[in-house]
Amino acid sequence: MHGQNCNQDLANIFVGFWLIIATLASIGLYKRIPKKRLEPEPKKFLVDSHKSPVGLIISLLPNYDIDTKETAGPSSCPESVVFALAFPIALIIGAMIMALGFVE
Repeated sequence: MHGQNCNQDLANIFVGFWLIIATLASIGLYKRIPKKRLEPEPKKFLVDSHKSPVGLIISLLPNYDIDTKETAGPSSCPESVVFALAFPIALIIGAMIMALGFVE
């Protein structure tokens, strides 16, 4: 709802600042989240299969063959490169949103 009392400039400044802080905090603190160990599904849902890369298939899901040679593997990009790219991207996007509050 747009109204006479709504100051869009302040909203843009606040959202831009929040985006920068939230993104950088998420990037910096994600390693503190404890890794969850997944418990295996009950045996009635899993069926042994030599076609599966992990040796089991879920019996309730349709069986689609996937060529594992064509699927992407784990990222070969080091974490430091990801951080080096994410940090300026977060700053730029947040600064652009904040700039909307100062420019008419």
